[in-house]
Order: sequence, then structure tokens, then C-alpha cells
Amino acid sequence: FNMLKFVLTIALASFASAELTCEDCSNMGTTMGEYSTSDKAIQAQIGYFMPAICAAAPAELECETYFPAFWASVDKVLFDPAEGWFAPKYLCQDVCAKKTFMQTPTCDECVNRMFTHISYMADEEIQVEVLDKFMESGFCDQFGEENVEQCTAGLELVLPMAMTMIAAADVGWATEFCSNQINCM
Repeated sequence: FNMLKFVLTIALASFASAELTCEDCSNMGTTMGEYSTSDKAIQAQIGYFMPAICAAAPAELECETYFPAFWASVDKVLFDPAEGWFAPKYLCQDVCAKKTFMQTPTCDECVNRMFTHISYMADEEIQVEVLDKFMESGFCDQFGEENVEQCTAGLELVLPMAMTMIAAADVGWATEFCSNQINCM
């Protein structure tokens, strides 16, 4: 994730604000990671992704049968609160390098940070890097040696499509998330 960290650090630096503290940003990232890996969120993601992904999947992947469990496994890694997409060490690197003292982030800061961070999911270089990290981690080993090839094909199809769809999705949820979960001002 070195390139990911570099790209996000540079991009998010422009959104850094004296009002958003490291603690506030870290809370945003951890909370978003926890929410994204909840059963409710995973079911919503499956409903959102499955029609498009299964329409593009080759028949031998048996997408309709295997996608829900496969996505749940991918989600738990991709959005892991400590190591995944919204982990504070990626979401907040620029803010945590600065010392700020305000109590609560503004809703605009929260929404802008979520939107900006999610928009990077559409970047093909970042998608390739995320896919490489999944492969290097031995992610597919959990499905058994006999299924590694099918898992690899699934990741190659699912990750870029899902990341692109997340980046293109309506981010209207971010205002509600920031207001209700982060208690922004």
C-alpha cells in the first residue's frame, strides 16, 4: 500500500484543516471501517454489486452462488478498521502529522474527507495495488488449494468493478454518516 499511502497523503493534504483533529479523523476512519464490515453493510453491498458483477462474470465462476460469501470475505479485508481502506493510518496520515485542538470536526470536513478518500477507489493504479496486496497476502488460501484459481479469477473481476462502483456511487450517505456516527458540527 506504499503507492496508496503516497497518493492519499498528497491528495488529502489539500483537505487538511486546522479544525479536524487526528483523534476526530481516526474516529471517522475506525467507525467507517466498523460500519463497512458490519453484516448490514455487507448485505447492502452485495445487493448493490451482485447484479453488475455477476452479469460480467464468466459462467464457470458461478457468481450467483458464490458471490455473497466471497464478497463478505473480501469486504472484511478491504475495509478492516485497522488495516483496510478507511484505517486511520491511511485516511488520516496528513491530519495526524499536524497538531490541532478543536473538539468536533465540521460536517463539511467529514463529508469531504470521506468523498475524497472513496474517489481514489476508481484509480486503476490503486486498484492494481489493492489486487496485488490481496494476492500477496494469501487471501485465496482460505478457500482451499483446489479453489485458489477460481478465487484469483474472482478477485481480478470483483475488486476493480466493486471499487469503481463504490467510487461512482451516490455519497449522500456521507452526510448522514458524519452527522449520526461522528456527531459533526
